[in-house]
Amino acid sequence: MMPTPELAPVAEEHLRTALRLSKELVARHPDVPAYVSSQVHVYHKLAGVLGRTGRADEAESSLREALRLQTSLAGRFPEVASYKASLAVFQRSLARLLSKQGELKDAQSSLKESIALLEGMLDDGCELPYVDRLLAEACLNLADIQERIEEPADSP
Repeated sequence: MMPTPELAPVAEEHLRTALRLSKELVARHPDVPAYVSSQVHVYHKLAGVLGRTGRADEAESSLREALRLQTSLAGRFPEVASYKASLAVFQRSLARLLSKQGELKDAQSSLKESIALLEGMLDDGCELPYVDRLLAEACLNLADIQERIEEPADSP
């Protein structure tokens, strides 16, 4: 559930507290993947709140940190398919934000990475029930971006 604009500062405050606590926990226990995963999800949620309050640069920074951490996590634990699926979701979130900022080529690139990751998961026999849906959504998002890139500059 998304916070209403008047509640966004409260949500942000709680997320920043959660992030601080998560960072402390990961610093004490860096080899516990569940703690890192939790931290990544806080960054992702914080990016959503920041994006909805018009702070796109901060949102992008938060999303990129989530991606950096999730990429590391998926690399350290390649047998955990959900880490790769989350990485694909975060790439789509970055693409959505970049698209809103008019950075269509970068959004396109992020979506292509998401699609390649999801296709690779399916090619490897991944049985997570939602990977097909994620792939279909990413392909739809990429088609939308592609249409916008190909639109003549003077069209409405």
